[in-house]
Amino acid sequence: MSYYLQYSNALEELLSSVFDIQHDLKEILKEQSALIPPSAKKQFKVMSKTKSKTTHK
Repeated sequence: MSYYLQYSNALEELLSSVFDIQHDLKEILKEQSALIPPSAKKQFKVMSKTKSKTTHK
């Protein structure tokens, strides 16, 4: 039973770390996105729509 408890605690800690990293990455993405000028954002949207149409044959 103690092995299961150790495993559970380690898994919980690992998942907590993963979610912390995910949160940090989302914040970084928001900060980086704010640095992109609005005109470039429109161009990226057009490019991504074109790419998705050509890659999903």
